[in-house]
Amino acid sequence: MTNKKNKRLFLAINLPSDLKKEISNLIEALRVKNRGVKWVNPTGVHFTLHFLGEIEEKKEKEIKKAMTIIAKQFSRTQIQIGPIDAFPDLSQPRVIFLTARQIGGRSLLTLQKAVGRELERLRIPLDQRSWRMHLTLGRVKGRLNFTLVPIVKQIRTPFAVTSFELMSSVLKPTGAEYKIEASFRFSDGD
Repeated sequence: MTNKKNKRLFLAINLPSDLKKEISNLIEALRVKNRGVKWVNPTGVHFTLHFLGEIEEKKEKEIKKAMTIIAKQFSRTQIQIGPIDAFPDLSQPRVIFLTARQIGGRSLLTLQKAVGRELERLRIPLDQRSWRMHLTLGRVKGRLNFTLVPIVKQIRTPFAVTSFELMSSVLKPTGAEYKIEASFRFSDGD
């Protein structure tokens, strides 16, 4: 049994609200043509850097302190979203997602690895799979003949990343509810 004071935490890069609206419109267009997919709630779409699991309050404070220091080593960067892809591939999708690529700035992969090293130092077990920056749109239930809406080349012009967040999630029958526990601004963050 988990301690009620523990929180289910993860570190993530959040998206601007106007981009979440565009993703919401895309999901609605995909939903019409693709039954059998559990689509995400677009208000919670984010780039997960690391999932931490159930964390006690004392350890959460240590994480916040360490992440504040790491954030100051990075500066703003730009991310371009799109097109649509899937794991393992679009012909037999299990997870449907939007690709993302960085434009300039210090690598977000470098950030993800630096955060991971610090979390390991704090003795937090991590997923060891290689990290691929993507935004999950939906998870396929059973077999699916996936139909793309007119091919999405990109969602919008690039957006600026100026921070990352420590997030908590509470699992509910209607889906996960997310809350920002702390935000870590890059050295030149707004």
